[in-house]
Amino acid sequence: SFSELSDAVAQELLAVNALGTINVIALASTNINPEGFLASFTGVAADMTVMGMGAYCASKAAAKAAMAVAARELRSKKIRVLDIRAPHTETGLVTRALEGTAPKMPEGLQPQVVIDRVIEAIATGEKDLPAEAF
Repeated sequence: SFSELSDAVAQELLAVNALGTINVIALASTNINPEGFLASFTGVAADMTVMGMGAYCASKAAAKAAMAVAARELRSKKIRVLDIRAPHTETGLVTRALEGTAPKMPEGLQPQVVIDRVIEAIATGEKDLPAEAF
């Protein structure tokens, strides 16, 4: 819960997920050739509100917003932006909460399923990849 969240963990989540995405967008916008693409795994958490994961979901929602703005800003350069919001995936991340205990999650997708779907989305020029698309 927010009341149990340390400032250090909240700052780390925002630094990695939100500011990290913003920094990559800033660097990419001047270094990607026209007709190129930028992709980011904001994840299904960007669209969810899960008790006990408020700061994580908020940091991912901020990354999603940054990707949406980047898509509009980079359109004139013909740079495609793909926001990947894959459903829960069995990467083991859920067992490595930065603080506290992660909520119990249903079984997720196998990583290869996610990889295959992302490759398809890039190859076919998709611009958005919400959890429902997996």
